[in-house]
Amino acid sequence: FVPADVVKFQRARLNFPKTIAILEKMLNDFSPQALNTWNFILSNGNEAAKLDDPEYDIRKSLFGNLGDDLITYEKAPRADAIGAGAPALYLLGSPDAEKLASALKGLLVILSPEGRTPEVREFLGKKIMSVKLTALPIGAGAGPRTLSYVASGGYVAFSTDDSILEEFLRSAESQGKALRATSGLTEAVAKVGGPGSGWLVFENEAETMRVVLEALARSVASTNQSEFADVLAST
Repeated sequence: FVPADVVKFQRARLNFPKTIAILEKMLNDFSPQALNTWNFILSNGNEAAKLDDPEYDIRKSLFGNLGDDLITYEKAPRADAIGAGAPALYLLGSPDAEKLASALKGLLVILSPEGRTPEVREFLGKKIMSVKLTALPIGAGAGPRTLSYVASGGYVAFSTDDSILEEFLRSAESQGKALRATSGLTEAVAKVGGPGSGWLVFENEAETMRVVLEALARSVASTNQSEFADVLAST
C-alpha cells in the first residue's frame, strides 16, 4: 500500500510491548526518580480515560495492543507548502488496531484535554479521529497542529496531513503503482535481509535534492526581487 512517489520510507520490526518493558527497566536502573515521573504521567492519563471507561487500563488497553511493526513514509512537500514540512504517515501495527486506536485517548489526553474526546468523522467506512495538539510528538512544523488517526488493515495510521491519511485508506481499492514496484528495490531489500526484521530505510535522494534545489531557487529569486525593489525605491 506504500505509493511509488514517496521520497522516504522506513520500517522497524520490534516487539513494542517487550521494548517498552526493557526501556522502563533501563530507566529505573539509570534514575528511579525518572521512572516514577513516567509512571505518574501514565497514571494521570489512565485516570482521565477511566472517566469514560471505568475498565480502562493504559498498560493493558494501550501497550498490550501494540504489535511489532512501525512504518513511516513521506512525500515531497507541495510547492505551495514547503515551509510546512513534508506530508508524512506513521503506521503502528497491532493485533487489534480498533482497540489500540480507542485506547490512544489515555496517552493523547496527556498532551491535550481534547485527547479524551477526539473529533470523529467517517471516511470510506472508517472512523478518523482528530485532536488539536499544541506540542506534537510527530510531524513537522511549529505551532498547534491537528493530529488525525484511524485504524485500518492491522495498523493505526497517524498524520497531520489529511490527504496522505485518506490516500492510505483508499489504497485497498487503488490500482496505482506501489513503491515495491520500483526498479531494483526488491533486490536491494533482499540483500539487506528483507523487510521482515530489523530496520529498513529507503530514500529517493534525487527527489529530495530536487525539492531542496527548487526551494533554494525560489528563495534566491525572491531575494533578488526584493533587492531590485529596494534599488528602485531609493532612486
